Amino acid sequence: MNIVIIEDEWLTADDLMQTIQEADPSLAITAIIKSVDEGVRWFGSNPAPDLIFSDIQLGDGLSFEILAGQQVPVIFCTAYDEYALHAFNANGIDYILKPFTKESVSRALAKYKNLTRGKVGDISTQYESVRRLFSDVRAARPSSLLIHFKDTIFPLKIADIALFRLEHGIVHLTTFEKKIYYPGKSLDELEGVVGDDFFV
Repeated sequence: MNIVIIEDEWLTADDLMQTIQEADPSLAITAIIKSVDEGVRWFGSNPAPDLIFSDIQLGDGLSFEILAGQQVPVIFCTAYDEYALHAFNANGIDYILKPFTKESVSRALAKYKNLTRGKVGDISTQYESVRRLFSDVRAARPSSLLIHFKDTIFPLKIADIALFRLEHGIVHLTTFEKKIYYPGKSLDELEGVVGDDFFV
């Protein structure tokens, strides 16, 4: 079985490749795609793989731009949960929140194998899988936000955030230590990430 990985961070891509092959040594990674532009070109000139592991936020856009029109099952592996509905609409069969583990990757591969054995045609099975997907995503909300600050990206614990506020159209994040950062997301997007921990 051939697998394509869409991931713009080399260390994460390499780790994911090794984790997939540890879970099932018979699987072949045929390509690692690092950007939307590269992905569009690759899928336009290569045979479709059997399965895709994909991050969502890439350096030049969202992986949905690559996956549009593709009929390949996708296992999404991302740090955020707000794209779960879009993932389902893009042939998503599972949604792993980073950091991934051998166990979470193995479960996702097992789900793919079950679907390809003919269970995909069972509507009740599909509905239950989607219900579990969204339940699992909500239950596993990330404990931190990735913050772009100067030339670095670092995780900021949600428990350390005092408030979010909108000023001149820009969302500001203030910590309990009175440090201010700019999360680069709208208040609606942040609400999807932090859930009921904050209120508008």
